[in-house]
Amino acid sequence: MVPSDCCGSGSHRSTDRKGRLIDIPEPLTSAVPHASAADRLQHELLVERGHRQAAEAEAARTADELHAVVQGFGRAQAVLDETTDFVALAHPDGLLFYLNRSAAHRLGLNIVASPVRFIELLDAEGQAAWVREGAAAVERDDRWSVDTELVGADGRAVPASVLILTHRGPGGALEYLSAVGRDISERRALEARLTHQALHDALTGLPNRILFMDRLAHAQTQLGTDTATSALAVLYVDLDRFKTVNDSYGHDYGDRLLVHAATRIRDELRPQDSVARLGGDEFVVLLDRTEEAADAVQVADRILAALARPLTVDGRQMHVGASLGIAVGRADPDTMVRHADLAMYRAKERGRGRWEIFEPELNERAQRRMSDETALGAAIARQEFLLHYQPVVDLRTGAVTGFEALVRWQSPERGLVPPDQFIPLAEETGLINVLGRWVLEEACRQGRLWQLALGDPTLQVAVNVSARQFQQVDLVEQVATVLRTTGLPPASLLLEITETAVMGDPAKAAATMRRLAAHGVRFALDDFGQGYSSLGHLKRFPIDVVKIDKEFVDGLTRNASDAQIVQAVLTMAQALGLEVTAEGIEDHAQLDRLRTLGCNHGQGYLLSRPLPAAAATALLTARTPLPCPPPDPAGQVRVAIDADDDHDPTPQGVAR
Repeated sequence: MVPSDCCGSGSHRSTDRKGRLIDIPEPLTSAVPHASAADRLQHELLVERGHRQAAEAEAARTADELHAVVQGFGRAQAVLDETTDFVALAHPDGLLFYLNRSAAHRLGLNIVASPVRFIELLDAEGQAAWVREGAAAVERDDRWSVDTELVGADGRAVPASVLILTHRGPGGALEYLSAVGRDISERRALEARLTHQALHDALTGLPNRILFMDRLAHAQTQLGTDTATSALAVLYVDLDRFKTVNDSYGHDYGDRLLVHAATRIRDELRPQDSVARLGGDEFVVLLDRTEEAADAVQVADRILAALARPLTVDGRQMHVGASLGIAVGRADPDTMVRHADLAMYRAKERGRGRWEIFEPELNERAQRRMSDETALGAAIARQEFLLHYQPVVDLRTGAVTGFEALVRWQSPERGLVPPDQFIPLAEETGLINVLGRWVLEEACRQGRLWQLALGDPTLQVAVNVSARQFQQVDLVEQVATVLRTTGLPPASLLLEITETAVMGDPAKAAATMRRLAAHGVRFALDDFGQGYSSLGHLKRFPIDVVKIDKEFVDGLTRNASDAQIVQAVLTMAQALGLEVTAEGIEDHAQLDRLRTLGCNHGQGYLLSRPLPAAAATALLTARTPLPCPPPDPAGQVRVAIDADDDHDPTPQGVAR
C-alpha cells in the first residue's frame, strides 16, 4: 500500500488558473521504491492528473494574457483607424500584419488577401534609400525617417514622411517593426510653388535670371570639350519705347504689354531654346548648340520682326520695337550675358530696332567706362569740380543781366575735362544728383556775392537741371534749402530745364515746377525748338524764359526757314509774356539779325566765353557793354576750338 502521505513529501506544487496550489506527486519509484504494481499505477495516475492540471493552468494563464493583449490591441486599433496618418506593423522579416484603415484605403491594399512586405510600399528611390542606409540605421538606432513616396496597389504614389521604429523583447530580440507615414502632398505642392516663384518671373511666367543662368551653365557643360561643331548664343533683348508707353498709360497697361512681348519672343524659338525676363523690359534668350553667328542672326531677325509688329493691348495698338545684342561662344554664363548686353547697347546707340554682335572692343569700351565712372565718383568726393559763368546780355544795351553756371572737371590727370565727357556718365550713373546739388549751392553762393558786391539784387544766376535731377522727390526742398542758406533771392534763380526732362511725366513735372514757382523761382525752357516744342507745353508749365536753340541761331543768316522759326518763337513768346534768350551767338551778323527780329537777350562766344568766377567778377565791376569789338582772326580760331563752352554739345536733357 502507498503511504497516506506519499503525495506529501514525494511531490511538488503548482497553481491553477485561480491561483490555488496543486500538488503534483513525484514518480512512485523515487517516492516508494518497493511499492506494488497497483500502488504504482495509482500513483502514476495521480502524477498524470497533476501534470494535466498544471498544463491546463498554464494554458488558462496564456489565454487570459492573450485576451488582455487582444483587448488592448483592439483599443489601439480603434484609435489608429481614426488617424489620417498611415500606420503599418510588420514582422521582423518585413511582412506586414497590420495596416490601419487610412493606409489600406489610400493605398488600395488588402494585406490578408495579398500579403505585402514593408519595402514594397516605398517607391524606387525610397527602396534604394532603405538598402543604402535605412536597414543599418534601424539596426543601430532603432529608428529611421525618410521623405519618400508610398506606392499603392494601382501604382499611384502618395508623398509621405515616414518614421520606422523597431520593437524588441526583454532579451533584445526584434519582435516587430512599426511605420508611421504622414501625407506631405500639400507640403510638396507648396515647396513646388515656392521653387517656381523663386525661379520664374511672376508677371510673364518666364524663367528669371537665376534659372536662366543655371540653364546656361548646364548647356555649357553639355557641350563638353567638343569645340569643333557647336557653341552657344545669348541674345539680349530690350524694348525700345516701353518707358514711354508705361509712363503714358500706366503700369498695369505696361505689364500686359510685357506679357504680349514675352509671348512674341517665345514663339520665335526652338523647343530646346530658353527665354527669360531679367526685369523691366529686358529679356534674354539662350540658343543651344548654335553652329555659327549666322544662326543667331536669323533668330534675332525673327524676334525683331515680331516685336516690330503692333502689339494690341486692351484694344489699343502700340508700336514698341526692340534692340538686340548677340554674343556667341563658350565663355562663362556671366560673361556671355554681359557681352550680349554690351552689344545691345551698341544697337541702341546706332539707331534702335536692330541687332549688333559683340566684339572685343565693346568690352574694352565698357572697362574704360567703368574706369571713368570710378574716377568721376572719386572726383566728386575730392571736389575737383569748378564753375565757369557765361554772361547773359541785354542785346539792346550790352549790359550783363546774369550768368549761366557751367560745370567743369579739373582733373589732376586729364586737365580741364569738357562737360560732354562726363555729364552723360554722371546722368546714367545717378552721380548727377550729387554733382547737381553742389552746382546749385555754388552758383547761388556766387550769385549772392555778386549782388552784394555790386548792390544789384536783380542779377540772375541760371542753373541747368537734368532730367534725372528733376525726378528727385526732394528737389523742391533742396532748392529751398540752398536759397535759405546762401541768401540768394528766389527770383534771382533761373532753373533751366529741357523739354525732354519734363515730358517723361508731364503732370508730375508741372506740379514740381508750380511748387518751386510758389517759392519765387523762375524757369527757362532750354534748347527750345528741339524735342516736343509746342505752344501747349508753354501754356501748361510755368515758364518765364524761352531759350532759342543754337541750331536755329546758326542758320539765322543762311536759312530762311530758321529765321522764320526764330521770328515765330519771338512772336509767340511776346503773346504769352515770356522773355526770350538766343543761345550760341557767334558773329555780328547773327547779333544784328536777332536785334532786328526783336530778341532782347542772348549769350554766345561773340558776347563772352564762359569765365571763371574771378574773371566774371572783373567783367561785372568794369561794367563794359558787350559785345566787345569784333574778334581778331586768333579769336575766330578760339571760337571754333572752344565752341562747346557757350553751347554744351551733350544730349538734350543732360545738365551742363
